[in-house]
Amino acid sequence: MIPLRPIASAFMALLALGGCAEMLRPRVAAPPPAGLLPPMADPVGGALAATTAAFTDQGSGLRSRPAEAARAAAQLEYLVEQAPAWTPVSSAAEIALAAARAELRAAVGVPENATPRQAMVALTNAANALDRRNEGAALAALAPVGGEPTLRRLGDLGALPNAEQATILLTREVARSEAELRVGALQDTGNQRNDVLTEGLGRGF
Repeated sequence: MIPLRPIASAFMALLALGGCAEMLRPRVAAPPPAGLLPPMADPVGGALAATTAAFTDQGSGLRSRPAEAARAAAQLEYLVEQAPAWTPVSSAAEIALAAARAELRAAVGVPENATPRQAMVALTNAANALDRRNEGAALAALAPVGGEPTLRRLGDLGALPNAEQATILLTREVARSEAELRVGALQDTGNQRNDVLTEGLGRGF
């Protein structure tokens, strides 16, 4: 008769491994507007990396670069919209992200009542038009969210401290969460494997 305890321990080990795989499975998010980010498996992670870099030193690198400013603004809109479904976000990070979006919308003249998707699409299309040096197409793209004043402001951004703080905070939270998951997965797997080996050796396996 086959002893049941080693089988039960092995089964628990498989469950633990399955749970670890579930925790480490790639995150899922709604796709960004076409042209906002390069094709990638993890667009929210890409948006976080891009905005963290763009808003370094309060976004000083975006000044007098309207195409880059429009793209960074669209990426921030996407990040604020999708981050809570993509990773655990603390209340402090949620507040910081909301403040960053409000700050950036005020800076570029996007109305508060614009939907995130509306802002993303308008700013993305404007950025791509400006890359092609087609100011007319950029103005048309921005018409639903501010038009000519928004285009002018994109070329003359001021300091954006909230955007810098929010993206740095979220980057740190994501790094900490991923490190904790990796450590937890290794510990759980090691404990379960030790249990299986102990049970098996005790019965001559």
